[in-house]
Amino acid sequence: RLLGNEGQKLSQTIRIIPTKKHPFKVISVSPADPNKIAVSFKEITGKKGVEYQVTVTNVSQTQGRYFGHISIDTDSKVRKELKVYVSMYIRKKPVG
Repeated sequence: RLLGNEGQKLSQTIRIIPTKKHPFKVISVSPADPNKIAVSFKEITGKKGVEYQVTVTNVSQTQGRYFGHISIDTDSKVRKELKVYVSMYIRKKPVG
């Protein structure tokens, strides 16, 4: 969930942690609506092995409420695609 004012750059980072029972690699990450949000990811080393850091940033900076999701494509045999739902609320820029 991203929350801020008009004109602000908003960002939120999440971690995806594969389990030992069902390991997988993240292949790609993409937003449902690239006109509203942008996403990036990188592989990092966590306490229990490989993790993925996914960062969501707003593209649209105008007032409003936005809802959507990002798709995370994996090489998992159990689930090839993960979806993370995103909500963003941009308030009118304060005067003064």
